Amino acid sequence: MLTQLHIENIAVIENADIEFGRGLTVLTGETGAGKSIIVDSLSAVLGARTSRELVRSGAEYGIVSAVFETDAAAKWFEENDFEPEDEIIIRRKIGSDGKNNCRVCGNPVTVSQLKQLGSMLLDIHGQNDGRQLMDEASHLAYLDGFGKTSDELTAFKDAYAAYVACKREMDRLSMDEAEKELGIPCGKTSKDGKFTLQGTRCLGCCGLAPVMVVNEDVYGKVTPEMVKDILAKY
Repeated sequence: MLTQLHIENIAVIENADIEFGRGLTVLTGETGAGKSIIVDSLSAVLGARTSRELVRSGAEYGIVSAVFETDAAAKWFEENDFEPEDEIIIRRKIGSDGKNNCRVCGNPVTVSQLKQLGSMLLDIHGQNDGRQLMDEASHLAYLDGFGKTSDELTAFKDAYAAYVACKREMDRLSMDEAEKELGIPCGKTSKDGKFTLQGTRCLGCCGLAPVMVVNEDVYGKVTPEMVKDILAKY
């Protein structure tokens, strides 16, 4: 659940702190009191698109921070290789120049990552707005949940991770063997320091191919004859 919200230099709000208790919280006020600013601030801290117009006039930046107490985002922390936290602290700094700085529990994240996390923490509903239901990225999770396939999904993820690890090791071993067969002196640099001959995997089906890396000071001056002479020396 959302427990705290801090708003600084957002629209007409210079500084405000709101604490939320358990149960229903109702924010009331006349038109122009700032109710929509609180909703916009929540949207911003959850990764919604913002603009520099949101920053209070005359301020260099605006800040929105939110604290959540939940374990609903454990999957997000695992996928992004962060230590899971019982108390999730999110902070987004919006500059008057349009630049953004986002952090989750002190870790820098992108706005895209923040949006993914936000979708697990809170839903904001308006007229004709079912955000999660319309998000195509969530449809597969709905299908898996409806089919109760969590065990099969976990088994598939583990099997696929093992396959990727084996394939990576096979590629590494194949490359090592190919280098031995071809006798390519990987990383060998010419005496004048201008060229480096490396062994690299070709994008086609020809296995390894020697590649000459040219330093910037001689780039554009290399001729086919120079290449032949250099390769002949190895």
